[in-house]
Amino acid sequence: YDTFNPLTSSYEIRYWTIKAAPILNDAEDISYIVFSLTDVTEVINLAENERLAYEAVELQRKQLYSLFMQAPVAIGIFIGPNYIVELANPTLCTLFGRTEDELYGKPIFEVMPESAGVGIEDHLDSVLYTGRPYVGTEQQIPVMRRGKQKIVYFNFVYEPLHEVDGSISGVIAVATDVTEQVHYRHRLEESEHRVNMALEASNLGVWDLDIPKDVITRNSRYDEIFGYKDSNLPWNSEFLMEHIVPMDRERARMAVKKAYLRTGKLNAQARIKWPDGSLHWIHCIGTVYYNEKREPVRMLGTIQDITERKEKERHKDEFISAVSHELKTPVTSLKAFCQVLQRKFVESESPVAAEMLGKMNTQINRLNIVIQDLLDVTRIEGDRLQYRHDTFVFNELMSEIVEEVQRTTDTHTILIQNTDPGIEIYGDRERIGQVLTNLLTNAVKYSPGKDLVIVSLKREKDTMVCSIKDFGIGIPPEKHNSVFERFYRVKENDPSLVSGLGLGLYICHEIIKRQNGMIWLDSSVGKGATFFFSLPL
Repeated sequence: YDTFNPLTSSYEIRYWTIKAAPILNDAEDISYIVFSLTDVTEVINLAENERLAYEAVELQRKQLYSLFMQAPVAIGIFIGPNYIVELANPTLCTLFGRTEDELYGKPIFEVMPESAGVGIEDHLDSVLYTGRPYVGTEQQIPVMRRGKQKIVYFNFVYEPLHEVDGSISGVIAVATDVTEQVHYRHRLEESEHRVNMALEASNLGVWDLDIPKDVITRNSRYDEIFGYKDSNLPWNSEFLMEHIVPMDRERARMAVKKAYLRTGKLNAQARIKWPDGSLHWIHCIGTVYYNEKREPVRMLGTIQDITERKEKERHKDEFISAVSHELKTPVTSLKAFCQVLQRKFVESESPVAAEMLGKMNTQINRLNIVIQDLLDVTRIEGDRLQYRHDTFVFNELMSEIVEEVQRTTDTHTILIQNTDPGIEIYGDRERIGQVLTNLLTNAVKYSPGKDLVIVSLKREKDTMVCSIKDFGIGIPPEKHNSVFERFYRVKENDPSLVSGLGLGLYICHEIIKRQNGMIWLDSSVGKGATFFFSLPL
């Protein structure tokens, strides 16, 4: 009941225990009653606090149990030296291939005899008797799953279970099944081993460029390709460029720039100088990786010493050049004789013979083109192709070439549209005209059944971009990089295509590259092709 407390000047609840004793007189009647009052407020409060504490502990225990049972990792509590299972959550039951009823209240190794004798008991004993936790990584444990024994890999922690008095009554185990990760790592290691064996067999150097930091990580073969045995060299892009001969550096930089900004792929060849002064050829292939802002952050690739292959190609080119030169004189004479005979038959009114000689003259012209292409290729490979640079208006050259090619075809209309006027460039007018002629004749050749080719020209910052679009058979995307390689032809076995050596686009690529420009295409099968090339203004 409420009692006034003069110290606090307020009422507060107090609890009392009351005892009443009757006092009797001589006649054994009650004369009066003696009461004794005991203030038991503190006892009641203490009992209430104990009750609330017990309820809180019980609630905490239930919450902890619920947490254990819902945990995504396996949790078990094992009591005593026989490791009686006091708790096994569903994840643990699944990993061990047993139900909770099969495990609960039984010694763990009695229920799971297949897991005994592999060293787990020693780790549990150590934790139980020393109190020191134990951490295991990728421990192999045999378990039964669906009636079959399997080897499973676990990461686990054993912690001592302490009672209130500090004694250790058991072990708490927390485990994670890492079998899939271990198998994946083993497969990855096996794959890496195979890749390394392949790289060693192919003599490839492997490199990894961290673009923001400009640091190149590589294997030992990379250093050997550059003539070094020391693997502690400070490789970065500038150190690499120092090894490339000056004539090839700008071309190498343009190839890297193109990979970063446009294609995402690097495919370049260059000459390098070894520390001993000898010259060697390298072939670099790489793939660019970008961040979420589409900024290049990494490039992985391989490098190969192709000096021996280049030497063989040089001998082959010398042979082709010699043969081409030898063919050029008789073919020129043959063309002259053919033209003389054609005029005579025209004068003598023999139209059939004149027509046949006209067709013969056309074939001789084609043969001349093939010979000229072979000579150009050998000159390109030997850096002997002559360039005569001058400033000229590109629009005028483009109009001239379009008019010339238009006169050779009556199946297609070549249309100039979307052209910026008065674009001046500095370069070899004749060689750039050769590129335009080749791209336009290709557009006509490879769009049979169509009647339109569109030529466009525009300024883009400090460059001009010319495009030639046809509506023909197209080129699959995976072949886009290959079409500029020497002797490469798309679907070369398709009889519907025009015959050729596959040199035209290679020559175009080399001419544009040596004019500090770039050439590329946009195409897909059945939707035509658009070839682009850019040159500095």
